[in-house]
Amino acid sequence: MCRRHHSQPAQPFQQAKVFARNRWTLSLALLLMAAQLLAMAAAPVDGASFLPTMPEPALLSPSFASHRDATPRKHVLILNSYHKGFVWTEDVVRGIESVLQPLELELNLELYTEYMDTKRYNSNDYDEHMYRYLQEKYGQEHFDLIIASDDDAMNFLQRYQQRLFPEAPVVFCGVNYYQEDKFNRQRVTGVVEVNDIRRNVEIARKLQPGLKKVLFLNDQTFTGKSQVKVLREAMAPFGDTIQYEIFDEWDLGELRAKLENLDADTMVFLLIAYYRDKSGATYSNDQYIRVVKEFSKQPVYGIWDFYLGNGIVGGMLTSGFSQGEAAAQLALRILQGEKPADIPVVMEGPNRLVFDYQQLQELHLNQADLPEGSTVVNKPSTFYENNKDIVWKTLLLFGGLLLVIAALAVNIVRRKIAEAELLEMYEQLERRVEERTRQLEVANLDLKGAMDELEQAQEQLIESAKMAALGKLVAGVAHEINTPVGIGVTAASHLHRKTRELSAQFRENQLKKSELHRYLLLSEEASDIILKNLERASTLIHGFKQVAVDQSRETRRRFNLKEYIGEILMSLQPKLKNKAYRIELNCPDDLEVDSYPGDFSQVITNLIMNSLIHGFGECGHGTIRIDLQLVGDRVRLVYSDDGRGIPPEHLQRIFDPFFTTNRAQGGTGLGLNIVYNLVTQRLRGKIRCESIVDAGADAGSGTRFTIDFPQK
Repeated sequence: MCRRHHSQPAQPFQQAKVFARNRWTLSLALLLMAAQLLAMAAAPVDGASFLPTMPEPALLSPSFASHRDATPRKHVLILNSYHKGFVWTEDVVRGIESVLQPLELELNLELYTEYMDTKRYNSNDYDEHMYRYLQEKYGQEHFDLIIASDDDAMNFLQRYQQRLFPEAPVVFCGVNYYQEDKFNRQRVTGVVEVNDIRRNVEIARKLQPGLKKVLFLNDQTFTGKSQVKVLREAMAPFGDTIQYEIFDEWDLGELRAKLENLDADTMVFLLIAYYRDKSGATYSNDQYIRVVKEFSKQPVYGIWDFYLGNGIVGGMLTSGFSQGEAAAQLALRILQGEKPADIPVVMEGPNRLVFDYQQLQELHLNQADLPEGSTVVNKPSTFYENNKDIVWKTLLLFGGLLLVIAALAVNIVRRKIAEAELLEMYEQLERRVEERTRQLEVANLDLKGAMDELEQAQEQLIESAKMAALGKLVAGVAHEINTPVGIGVTAASHLHRKTRELSAQFRENQLKKSELHRYLLLSEEASDIILKNLERASTLIHGFKQVAVDQSRETRRRFNLKEYIGEILMSLQPKLKNKAYRIELNCPDDLEVDSYPGDFSQVITNLIMNSLIHGFGECGHGTIRIDLQLVGDRVRLVYSDDGRGIPPEHLQRIFDPFFTTNRAQGGTGLGLNIVYNLVTQRLRGKIRCESIVDAGADAGSGTRFTIDFPQK
């Protein structure tokens, strides 16, 4: 059952929310009506449906899925002559994928794409390296079709296809130098790339009536040299009416000088798409056209559409996308069962007449002289030209919008009323927030005072715990010293009594040699007992004195770790007496540190007492290991016992202040907290704890503390 809780001051706000919700619902409905009218007005005159286009039923039906599963998977390799990122190659691949990718599911296609990168790498043995690479990668792969873009890829396949893909049919595109006798038409067809240089020069003559010279920009690459033959054939019909120069050996300085000194009756023609100067430096189409446009004041023409919009006037342009699209259409026919020999090679590439409006205007070229069927791009158009239909249809909607405006006007009046109510409620809420803020500030001050008192109390408790530990140490050592002192007193009093007896016999002249001999033996034995016990008492007092002084003072000094831990263990002997506890200390004899011995003593003492109370409990036996070693300039102390271990739910809290599982027996929960604070603050070190809880008679258990602190 759902219950709604209301508070009296919030009722006006709830009413305003309901009103606002209804108001926006009305507004939304009106806007949707307007949008529907606009859509109806903008609809095609043939009465096309307003409903969203639904997917073809065949693509969603189970029969399509079963058909796809039943169709063998077809593998198609796209082998590009040039590198990924080269705009011509990217356009070709986009054209191919625009046809094949939408049919991947239907025809169960898988496309592979490789780039030979021959624009940048064309050594004599490069083809052999490419062959080995493809053999290694696709040696076990069967391709149903190969699409080769540009001449280098086709030349490579003519040389290596029998070894790489002997059964695969080939569709080419972008091939400039097609010769029927060099291609095996039984398994090869494609689209020839025709760069119509002659037609572009004719177009330039019409746009520039005074044109007399053409500067063809070329290079010394294989592609550049191959274009020279095509160029000479294209320019032959012009005879002496137009002179031309092929500029193919250059660096940037020479190119600049050449372009800056062109006559007004000259045009510039970009003959290839990727340039290499005589030093071997390469220039992409974007880089090269920027250089040419920067230095040349004369019109620049080209034969590829990717130059359009970057500085060329235009002309009869070859499109990489169209080449790839046409090749993919031929490939689709082969994948659907036709033989390559039955598909004619497309000899006239899909070129287009396209011109750049910005260049025509900049160079003062007359658009009326453009060939029929030309397309002008980058032409600025007016808003009316771009949106003629929308403008007229919007006028038809004006009457309907007036109704919407009237409804919105009423809505605005109601909104103003709601806004006034909301403003009043906002002011009330602001006053409440201010009042609550003042209350929170007072509460924060009280809380800060309580926290300060708590911190002082915690510091006092820690100090009390340290003093209590020192008091226990004093009591234990006093008890321990009592035994050797008592023995020494007993031996001395016995020796004193025997000495008086011997002295009386001597005065009475009754002393016998045998009595003197016994006295000497007794005196030697008593002296030995007195000396050993006094030495033991002295050792205990010395160790206690050093540990007690270190615990009561915060003095930093240099001390030997092994000797000092031995003194600590000696001071703890009263706690270990009459118990089967064993403490193993493994420490280099010469390991010294410059630190706070009192804090170090407190850490060791608290860890041992933690093991005795919590780890071993009342079992009365166990082993404690203390291992120390120098790692670089830091000391690593590993303290471990084989006690009961710490449960996982307690392990994350053992260093928290006042956390104890032994409060009923007087535990304060400060022992390990003091250890943590001393290690991390005074000793400037780190401490971590790992523990395994006793899971049975044969299972190992225990706790290990790893402490790492600087030697100095």
